Amino acid sequence: MLSANSSLPRKPRQKVAWIFLIASILGLGLSAFIAYTSQEVMRASTPLVREKLPLLEDLGQVERCLLAIQTSNYQYFSYSINRATYLQERQAAEAKFLVSLGRLDRAFPGDMRLISIREAYQNSAKLAPQLDSLMQAKPSEKAALDEPRAVLVEMTLDAGEIKEKLDGVRKVVESSVLEASTSTESHLGLMVKLVVAYSALIFGIAMLVAHHIKARAQAEDELAYSAGHDLVTG
Repeated sequence: MLSANSSLPRKPRQKVAWIFLIASILGLGLSAFIAYTSQEVMRASTPLVREKLPLLEDLGQVERCLLAIQTSNYQYFSYSINRATYLQERQAAEAKFLVSLGRLDRAFPGDMRLISIREAYQNSAKLAPQLDSLMQAKPSEKAALDEPRAVLVEMTLDAGEIKEKLDGVRKVVESSVLEASTSTESHLGLMVKLVVAYSALIFGIAMLVAHHIKARAQAEDELAYSAGHDLVTG
């Protein structure tokens, strides 16, 4: 009586072995690519999180402080707040303004826009004591308000120049953030597509192996049946 295993063809088993080998090679290649892509994602996202996004916060802080300083100037000029409140609010806003501006200076050393911002701020800071002195004289007539109003207009022009330069710096930062985000999204999208494709390949291999297992089981059943029955008489 012939053994069932000795009569089974070797080609299906060899084909399955080759399929597993190819799948393993592709899996190793995918793993290596994912490791490389992960490094690229980290390389793009780390500066984004540690540097670029905090810079946007600093830009926002500078703008908020600039608005607070302008608001205090106008309120003081219109007698909406007293001198003590004006000095307190202005000093607090200026302190935060300078801290955030210093971080921007370190991030963009030698940037002409930031140099212009600091020059405009210094000019406005020099005008602040002049405005305070004129307002302490308590001008009551309309003509007497012309001089502090002129100082306030000059300070407003300085603030406008600062705002314009800040917008230029913001565009540079936002552009770099967008570039890093696009690169990260592209790499992650490619990783997802490859993982999906490899999963589909594994599913196809599983179906093929199941087919070969079923075919082998049928062949073994046929051989077992043939071994126990006479082919002529049944």
